[in-house]
Amino acid sequence: MSSSHSSSPTTTFRMLPVAVKIQACVVYARVAGNEALQVAFERIARSFQVGLATAQKIADLPLQDIVDKVRFSSPRGESAMHYLLLARAVAPTPADLPPELIAILKAGCDPRALVDLVHVVAVAQMLHRLYVALFADKDEDDKETQHSSNEDA
Repeated sequence: MSSSHSSSPTTTFRMLPVAVKIQACVVYARVAGNEALQVAFERIARSFQVGLATAQKIADLPLQDIVDKVRFSSPRGESAMHYLLLARAVAPTPADLPPELIAILKAGCDPRALVDLVHVVAVAQMLHRLYVALFADKDEDDKETQHSSNEDA
């Protein structure tokens, strides 16, 4: 039985593994600076026994370092690292992705998995925006209350 695809299922992500999706959400929350969202995603990661060290390091990388890491991380094509690096790159805004990064990922990653990742990050972004819209004022009020009680002490 022959197939028109040369890669095996073990080397190509058609849909992202749950662990990579969770790590991508942690990357997004950390880049967005939303501590509550980050804590929530980290709890989910622990419940699925997903390691977070790599995701946390990637979240702290500058954009140019991401392009270099993708370029040199896996000469044979895609890896989970590629998707986490892409999550970091799209976190501020997908509109500002460097063309070089797009070309590298397009050449080495399954398009369906790329779309899957962008959807996952979009959901994390929506949760972040909802959190800010619903709780940002409350968080500021709590900080002011804490600050004034510290001054009174």
